[in-house]
Amino acid sequence: MGSPSSARATLRPPRATILAPPAAGTRRSIHPGAPPARKGCRIFGSRATGVALSWVCVPPTLRPDRAPGPHGCWRCPIDTLEITDGPRPGWRRGAPGSPRAPLPPRVNGRPAALGGPVVATRDYYNILGIERSASADDVKRAYRSLARRWHPDRNPEDADAGTRFKDITEAYRTLSDPNKRARYDRLGPLYTEDGRPPRPEDINEVVGTVWNNIFRRNRGDRGEDLRYTASLTLEEVANGAEKEIVVPRFVRCSTCGGDGADPDEGKQICEVCGGSGRATGPRLFATSCYHCKGKGHVVVQTCPGCGGDGRRGIEDTIRVKVKPGVSTGQKLKVAGKGNVPRGAGEAGDLYVIVSVADHPLFRRRGDDLLVELPLTFDELVLGADVTVPTLEGTTTIRIPPGSEPGKVLRLGARGLPRLGRESRGDLHIQLTLEVPAGLDEACSEALKTWSRTLPSSAHPRRAQFDELVEDRG
Repeated sequence: MGSPSSARATLRPPRATILAPPAAGTRRSIHPGAPPARKGCRIFGSRATGVALSWVCVPPTLRPDRAPGPHGCWRCPIDTLEITDGPRPGWRRGAPGSPRAPLPPRVNGRPAALGGPVVATRDYYNILGIERSASADDVKRAYRSLARRWHPDRNPEDADAGTRFKDITEAYRTLSDPNKRARYDRLGPLYTEDGRPPRPEDINEVVGTVWNNIFRRNRGDRGEDLRYTASLTLEEVANGAEKEIVVPRFVRCSTCGGDGADPDEGKQICEVCGGSGRATGPRLFATSCYHCKGKGHVVVQTCPGCGGDGRRGIEDTIRVKVKPGVSTGQKLKVAGKGNVPRGAGEAGDLYVIVSVADHPLFRRRGDDLLVELPLTFDELVLGADVTVPTLEGTTTIRIPPGSEPGKVLRLGARGLPRLGRESRGDLHIQLTLEVPAGLDEACSEALKTWSRTLPSSAHPRRAQFDELVEDRG
């Protein structure tokens, strides 16, 4: 047969793709009728270990480039063998024919450090909503827009906002740095932000996720999320409320169960996949059948209840609990109350957008309230006891004598509740002067007489102003 080295130089086939580790003790093809491997054959073995390669049958269409070998160690009679064992990167050395335990992953030819950081299993470009060819300015604009939208301080009621904001920040840190971005584009899901190699369990998770996505049955898409704007009064914000809203949405058709077919004779088995819902794609990867979209059947007669859509529209009455202290623009999530998708899949969510109506007395400033109190001239000059409004009703306050228009008095803890906390904001009362209107001649004369009787010291600021004006003249 010749020396191993000469045989390797002339007969060794191209490096093969590892499909699966062979069973322990495997020494022959799993294809019936394939010739057994010669014991001790080293033509495709390792110079270092002398271990012969094990092999497993694969469809002949995957290796049309295979040429028959004279020794019969790797060629099945119908050309269906694939090399799966031997001293190769990623497999430990062992006894001939036995499976080899995976080595730790290697990066740049070096073993990966155990206990490394978690790998980036998310698509950073998808998180920011940009193309892979996006410029640095595009990355920055997308980040700023999403960061403003998903900042936890602006979405205290949205439990997902913190996670979304963290993902957005992580994506921006990577894509805004040219070196990190280049490494991410090169490594994909095995990228780590600090450059350390991923852990073996992270690699297994990535591979497992890809494998499950390839072989899983079609589970359908998720339904659309819905948005509904609910108007609240300031009193409802202060005390909390339970709002009853009516939302038009799609639910699954009760007649056909959502597949759009007549329940009696509306379906027939798919001729392409034979009812399995799956079709074999390249390299034996199972994908959803293109003909039946993974359902295993095709519709020949539509459902009379939904017209073949699989859904029907309803006016759904939903009760939404509003916590005290919410503000305009905040979102309240009601899980599973969005639209259901066509076919299989779970319903989307309903997001209730809060809109606080204007109040005739109060203006809101965060958790504080501001009310403008109009006072007469004599009330400002002499002081007075005045009744002012509060969220709970009314209260009486004392206006100090000689108060200036624009002065603000504060009533502590008489404002709005702080969301998620026990404390409240304050009530601010701004004093304003209401100038008399529609004075008759008698009142005007009386006012002038009263003004002439006042000494100049009664208006010190006016006297100082007049002096400054005279000096300029």
